[in-house]
Amino acid sequence: MKPAADFASSYRPYRNLPPLAGVTTFAEAVEPGLAVEAGVDRLKRHHYTLKRLMQILQSRLTAEPVYELKMTYSLHSHYCAEHCTAMRERVAEMRTPPLGLEKVPNESLKTFFDEIQNAPTTAEMLTGIYDHALPALQKAMQRHREETHPMADHPTVRILRFASWRSRK
Repeated sequence: MKPAADFASSYRPYRNLPPLAGVTTFAEAVEPGLAVEAGVDRLKRHHYTLKRLMQILQSRLTAEPVYELKMTYSLHSHYCAEHCTAMRERVAEMRTPPLGLEKVPNESLKTFFDEIQNAPTTAEMLTGIYDHALPALQKAMQRHREETHPMADHPTVRILRFASWRSRK
C-alpha cells in the first residue's frame, strides 16, 4: 500500500474532474485539523459575537434619525441573525443539547460589547462595531477556517465562508 503522500502526488482524477469534489487537495486532506471540541468552542464564540452585534444594532434602530444608518443597522442585524442561526444549527449537529450558546464565552468579551452597547454617541458605537468588533470577528473566522479540517469539517468551513463580512468595494 502506498503512503498518502505518494498516492496524492500520483493520483489522476477521472477526466480531470476536481479531486475530493473540489473541497480540498489530497495534501490538505491528510493534515490534522481542530479537535471537535475546539471547533465547537470557536463556533460558540462567533455565535455570541454575532448575537451581541445583532442586539446592539437592533437596539439603536428605532432611535436613529439618519436614514442611511437606519438601513445599515437593519441589514447588518439581519445578516448577524442569519449567521447566528447557521452557527446554532452547526453546533447542534456537532453536540447534543444543551448547546450552551446562551453562556458568555469570556467576561472580557461581554465587557467589550457592553461598552459598544453603551457608547454615548453614534460615532463611538460605529467605531466599536466597524473598526474593532467586525474586523476581529473576521480575523477569528478566517483563522478558524484555516485551522479546521477542510474535509472533515466542511459544513463549518461553508458557514464561515458564508459569514465572511465583505464590504462592497
